[in-house]
Amino acid sequence: MHEKSIGLLNKAIADSKDILELESAEFQLDLFDSISDELQIIMLEDAIDNPVTEEEMEGMFIAWRTGDISEMEQIIFEEIEEHPEYQSLYTKIIDERNFSMVDKIGGFLQGNVIHFIVVGAGHLVGENGIINLLTEKGYIATQL
Repeated sequence: MHEKSIGLLNKAIADSKDILELESAEFQLDLFDSISDELQIIMLEDAIDNPVTEEEMEGMFIAWRTGDISEMEQIIFEEIEEHPEYQSLYTKIIDERNFSMVDKIGGFLQGNVIHFIVVGAGHLVGENGIINLLTEKGYIATQL
C-alpha cells in the first residue's frame, strides 16, 4: 500500500469513519498468485532492470495534478508497448478490476452517504479506466 494511502486510512480510522473495501487484500494476493510463474519472472526481471525512478514518479504526479491525461496514459501503459506479453496481465489486473470496482462504486452512489474512494492512478485513466467507465454509466466524474 502506498504511503499516502496509509495516511488516508489512518486519518479515516482516527476520525471514526466507516471503511469499505473495493477489494480485499486476500483478493489482491490471490490475483497476483494467479499470474503464471513465467510472467512473474518477466515482470521481476523488468522491475530489477528498469526500476521506477523518483523522477518518473514525479512525472506521473505532475501529469495528474495538471490534468494531462494523455501523459498519464503514456506513463501507465508504456509497458504494454515495450512488452506486448503484458497485455493479458493488464487486462486482468487493471481492466477486469476496474469493471468490478465501478460496479461497487455505482452501488455506493445509490445512497445518500458521501464516500471518499481511493484507488491507484493506473485505475483512473484509459478506455477502461474508472473515470471513463463511470462517465459511460451516466455519472459525472471530475478530476480534482
